[in-house]
Amino acid sequence: MLGYYKDILGGEGMRTIIKNILTLTAAVCMAVSSFTAAFAGEWAQDENGWRYMDDGDLYSANEWQCINDKYYYFNDDGYMLSNMITPDEYWIGNDGYWISDSYIDQEAMAEKSLNGSLIVFDKCSHQMELWVNGERIYSCLGIAGALQGDKDVEGDCKTPVGEFYVCSKNANSQYHKALGLSYPNIEDAERGIAQGLITEAQYKKIVRAIQNGSKPDWYTPLGGEIMIHGKRGCADGTRGCIGILDSDIDYIWNFVTMGTKVIIQEQ
Repeated sequence: MLGYYKDILGGEGMRTIIKNILTLTAAVCMAVSSFTAAFAGEWAQDENGWRYMDDGDLYSANEWQCINDKYYYFNDDGYMLSNMITPDEYWIGNDGYWISDSYIDQEAMAEKSLNGSLIVFDKCSHQMELWVNGERIYSCLGIAGALQGDKDVEGDCKTPVGEFYVCSKNANSQYHKALGLSYPNIEDAERGIAQGLITEAQYKKIVRAIQNGSKPDWYTPLGGEIMIHGKRGCADGTRGCIGILDSDIDYIWNFVTMGTKVIIQEQ
């Protein structure tokens, strides 16, 4: 599965499988699994979305199409998917084509994770990576807040961008398992007091918590309770959390302790 791999645990310990995936490889894999190259055709739009008619006057359905060197997926009804994860676990962007690049700086993440675990999530490609002692050992897809951009206030349905740490672990969450993140951080608190969103007392409380590595105040106008949790859907639509599959949170859970670093980026 492109952009999606897991470590295999053998009888003698953990063996890491790292796959370097190129766009050419992706094209070959898709060709094997119901991929069709469209050499001539025509787009058509109606109230339900976009469809593509090939040169045989047939609409593409339940398959990939390569159109002008970009990969599109069409559902059972023949409509192009967008802003969601396909049935075979690829992220399709706003314009309907497969986002093949992760935008995660591998060299930088290797350095940042030299002394422990690190979780990185890229909001553009929807790739989440787990790094341990300088090595990327796991990757999966996640969904984020319903709206793009950095989180500003409570209820804006945006996933925050920045550097955080795990400040709570809930193994009995309604979303299977949940890792609480240290949002708002000091930068958010500084923005909040500059904009008159929080009081001086709330600002100091947030700063003190971050400096102590504990949970900041989640109940100010800046918002809070941002989690990485299970029960993932197929399209962005959370209130700001990051949703992944139950099997993914189960795996990542074993490498996460209180204070584990989390980076959320949006290129």
